[in-house]
Amino acid sequence: MAFLLASNIFAFKGAFQAEVTVGENENAESAIRRFRKAVMSSGHIQETRRRRYFENKQDILKRKQSTPRNKKGGKPKTAAQAIAEKEAAALNQGQGQRAGGRRFNN
Repeated sequence: MAFLLASNIFAFKGAFQAEVTVGENENAESAIRRFRKAVMSSGHIQETRRRRYFENKQDILKRKQSTPRNKKGGKPKTAAQAIAEKEAAALNQGQGQRAGGRRFNN
């Protein structure tokens, strides 16, 4: 029974192998540090934590909708893009007013 539980953890999509080649003059601490960084960036730890408990379809849908980084094609914004969006929002904010200064709904 324990084997089935353990096999379910590792039955995920994608390759999560982290490999670090140690140089001749490299000390163990730096090699371990690079290995930990490779494991964290591969997503293996995050995937096993996610699969620790059962997740029904509704929970999966909620999780996928709440994290925009999981959507395909989405790239993180740069600082310049964020500033440009704020400026555009500030310009658009003043367009919804009449000459009398009262707001109206479109």
